[in-house]
Amino acid sequence: LTQGRAEVQNPEEYKALMTERRVAIGRAQEASHATLNATLNESADYANRIEERFGSLWFAVTLASAALLLEGALFWRVGGGLVSRVVDMARTVQTMTNSAGSGARLPAEGDDEITTLARRFNGLLDQQAERAAALERANAELRATTEALTSSQQRLVDADKLAVIGQLAAGVAHEINNPTAAVRANLEWLRESLTPTF
Repeated sequence: LTQGRAEVQNPEEYKALMTERRVAIGRAQEASHATLNATLNESADYANRIEERFGSLWFAVTLASAALLLEGALFWRVGGGLVSRVVDMARTVQTMTNSAGSGARLPAEGDDEITTLARRFNGLLDQQAERAAALERANAELRATTEALTSSQQRLVDADKLAVIGQLAAGVAHEINNPTAAVRANLEWLRESLTPTF
């Protein structure tokens, strides 16, 4: 990066610097996307496991006893609410996965494991947003560096053109001056030779 801000006079060095910068940014983007996809998949798997566990628990309680019908109804109300929250979370995660992180956040209200999961997932989304912002800043710096290098390169090309024009003018002046000097010297000799001495 330090080299990128300096004026690079060697075009090959400039190309190598830009290639290295693009490769580093590409790797950072790939790592960021891989982290988000892995997090989304793990969250969806965890939500599916929770949904399966609640389904199994509900089935076991409803078959346990008809005498516990009131407790079964209460569990259905509470457990069903939790399951519906998990299902909603799984759908939200699936939607985010399909749309490559739309910026939606999971609802995180309450004080249970599902809320903890939602908060952690939202935290991961915030980290992903921070990484994306850092990547955008790096891209902006790269664009600014590229523009500065392009401007410096154009100034060097212009300076080379002026130097070539100066050399050409000096060469033309030299080529005109030599014959003129020879003619002047010969005219001076003729004038002295033809002038009568009294």
